[in-house]
Amino acid sequence: MPKVSVRQKKIATLQEKVQYNRREIAKRIASAPEEEWDSVVDKSIDAMIFDESFLELSQVLSSRYLPTGQRNNTNNTRISPNTFDYDAFISDEEKFAQTVRMTRENFDSLVNELKDHEVYQSKGLRPQSDFKVQIALVLDRIGSRGIGNSVGRLARSYGVSEGSVVKFTKRFFEAVVSLQTKYLSWPTDEEKTEIKSVNAEKTGFKDCIGIVDGMTADLAWKPSERAKLFLSGKEKYSLQSISICDQNKKIRYLETGFYGSRHDSEVYSDVDICKHPAKYFSGNEYLLGDSKYILTEQIITPFNNPYNMDPDKKRFNRYHDSMRETIDQTFSILKKRFQSLCELPLQIKNMTTDITFAQQWILVCVLLHNRLITLGGADIDLEENNSEQVVEEESGDDDNDSETHQLGVAPRHQIRCRQK
Repeated sequence: MPKVSVRQKKIATLQEKVQYNRREIAKRIASAPEEEWDSVVDKSIDAMIFDESFLELSQVLSSRYLPTGQRNNTNNTRISPNTFDYDAFISDEEKFAQTVRMTRENFDSLVNELKDHEVYQSKGLRPQSDFKVQIALVLDRIGSRGIGNSVGRLARSYGVSEGSVVKFTKRFFEAVVSLQTKYLSWPTDEEKTEIKSVNAEKTGFKDCIGIVDGMTADLAWKPSERAKLFLSGKEKYSLQSISICDQNKKIRYLETGFYGSRHDSEVYSDVDICKHPAKYFSGNEYLLGDSKYILTEQIITPFNNPYNMDPDKKRFNRYHDSMRETIDQTFSILKKRFQSLCELPLQIKNMTTDITFAQQWILVCVLLHNRLITLGGADIDLEENNSEQVVEEESGDDDNDSETHQLGVAPRHQIRCRQK
């Protein structure tokens, strides 16, 4: 019986993978609802063109011999024949910043802050990959979208296996999440005094301590379980978050992992700050929220019916809009820097572990955003902004007769009077 070469085995394995992937894509297209068909087809075409197994098969078929680094690779992991040149990588400051989404100085300080974390301490005989390369790879991953953050692309670019890309990501997430209390915290009394002073001088909202809004992170693929729960009003599968930012565009409160089908005000009713306001507010303190929220003592919303409104209310709304621009800008900066938030490269298969990983992904991006705000490195020139367009929705809550709504009417009236 003729001996089968390593190259022939590799080709057979890759052909089998390509055929399997094509069958899965065909099933996905066949089962797509009519209203999603165009989107599914577009994504499926991209998936076929950039299929990692197909690209690798093409590479193997184009050469008579396997690359040296792959000849003894028996566990189907990708081993690059090239060694990643870190010195060359950091030599081009502009390209480096666009890749890791921050300046060299801020990258070095992040490396120093994380290097002693236990996940970067080798426990076996085999040393880990250079932790600076691990961190750069994950920053590249969360800073890219679409094919840019694919595991295969990153494996080829950094000269590691695809399994290592996943491992590096989990390590980095664990290390960064350990910094949560340092970089994501509710304002102290001293900070509140400063925030309120700035807001009062700016627009007359003297007791405003933040701006609240929902942030959507679309999912690249339809969840395999309970998909309708994730379908947003924009007909995209997504996860919802509730965020509160201050006047410096720093996020001071975040709860994430809610189904995309849920309305902002509905999600807010389930978060801790709504259930236990006394932990967060004192005196007459409040947040500003758009018309999707219900007017309460803690959330001051704009007046509705702009075509039948007296001048004082119009002035109030104008100031209110100018304040709320802060959170729109915050989300824009966040998603411009970490573009994976525009479309998380995840498919929800397990309602517990996969959602937890997605929550970690979002939290890590927010923590890094806040860290850069704190260090003063949030304004470097990055690539084009792919952030979502914010669409205002009228809730019509001026006609709301609920008890909580009525409690918010008097504070809003007092603010309007002070702005005259």
